[in-house]
Amino acid sequence: MSGRINPSVLTKALIATDVAFVAATPDSRTAPLLRELIDLDGTNGAPSVLVTPDEASAVSMVAGATFLSGVRALAIMEASGLRRAYEALARLALGHGIFPPLLITVRGGVGERDWWAIGQQVTLVRCLEALGYAWEQIDTEEMADAVLAKALATADIQECGVAVLRNF
Repeated sequence: MSGRINPSVLTKALIATDVAFVAATPDSRTAPLLRELIDLDGTNGAPSVLVTPDEASAVSMVAGATFLSGVRALAIMEASGLRRAYEALARLALGHGIFPPLLITVRGGVGERDWWAIGQQVTLVRCLEALGYAWEQIDTEEMADAVLAKALATADIQECGVAVLRNF
């Protein structure tokens, strides 16, 4: 995976793909994006933002927005947050066929320098596959709009879950 993506690129991609609502649990990698989204909060086409205390709350809020209201929404979390949200996602996705779309920071790949992050990439893909989530990775800033648009088009049909992965 290449270098980090500028938060402004992701903000523009969220606006371009008509994401109206974001629920997120902040971490060190998502904080710059969330600060930018909170500053815009619902203006200039930017999504409204709800900061949650944990990832299970974030995916539950996004599930409500997408399933009950038909709003294009996205849960943003770090890779370890997927494991924290796993039970809620399993109940929603496998039990009820409700698949909240996810944007996940990735850590733990080749070149990782933090010992505690190594296991995150190992478990991330396995958890997504077990939940029936398709996933795609944004490798460059130029890919952000296209990958997010493609993922959200799949999410709109609510037949499977979709996650977009990125080191940002």
